[in-house]
Amino acid sequence: MATFFAEQYGQPPIAGRILGWLMVCDPPEQSATQIAEAIGASRASLTTNLNLLTSAGLVRRRTGPGARTTYFRVDDDAWPVVVKRRIATLASFADVAERGMDLFGAEPP
Repeated sequence: MATFFAEQYGQPPIAGRILGWLMVCDPPEQSATQIAEAIGASRASLTTNLNLLTSAGLVRRRTGPGARTTYFRVDDDAWPVVVKRRIATLASFADVAERGMDLFGAEPP
């Protein structure tokens, strides 16, 4: 997962390691300490990459009522969300490219 995530999405391998762990761990919600121990990562690196995964919509952060520990899990709909975003990004890129080509008119760029 680390290699795939790095090669396909240009993200740090540790983000892929975190994601891979959260996809198979039991229980599915893990604290940062549990994740760090499982994948052998430093807390600083883990925090940075958990923020990356959370902002990308792949991982959700949860804190129970009155609890001080934050837990992380892969959302059930994480992959459909990623695919929809990817499609939207490609469509936006196609629009930009088409507008750029229109600037040249019939002449070759």
